[in-house]
Amino acid sequence: MGRKKTFEEGAVLDVATTLFWQHGFDGTSYQLLERETGLSGRSLINAFGDKEALFAKVLTCYAASVQQDIEQLGSPSVAAILNFFRNIEKSPSHSLRKNGCLLVNTIVGRDHLPESALVAVAKFKSDLLIFFSEALKADNISAEDHKAEFLLSLLWGLSSRVRDQRSVKAVSPTLTVLQEIMTAWQQGALLSDR
Repeated sequence: MGRKKTFEEGAVLDVATTLFWQHGFDGTSYQLLERETGLSGRSLINAFGDKEALFAKVLTCYAASVQQDIEQLGSPSVAAILNFFRNIEKSPSHSLRKNGCLLVNTIVGRDHLPESALVAVAKFKSDLLIFFSEALKADNISAEDHKAEFLLSLLWGLSSRVRDQRSVKAVSPTLTVLQEIMTAWQQGALLSDR
């Protein structure tokens, strides 16, 4: 009979998330995981699998938390999209969001990533595109799929900017312009039916 677990998996996942978010997949070693979680490498492997499996679990949990944030925005709409971006800016200055988006950061080092991480990133992108597209369509904005791609690209770029400046306030200058773009889209005056 195996030994009983003496740690909380959620707490260990929180620590692992912080480490992967700050150091990336390659920069997060077993030694670092052991030191910061207080668990042995064997305990980590028994609970979560190898480092690749732990990373995949972290990415899946992160994506689920973003999806939950999206659901709390209410019905899909332009207002929901704007609030999605505003919520980044409103994050506490000490939050991990000052490091940018975990999944965007993940693809920066894509040559060294396990396949499971690439799959998680692809699903995350797809889920965001669906959110953007459905929200635009709900407000009768034409060419919603192309505009959703633009919003995803904007989010990717803003995430890099936040990471570089180590501040969620790095998105602030863009929010006014995004509001203007969305208003123009609602009026059919920008990129209509392209």
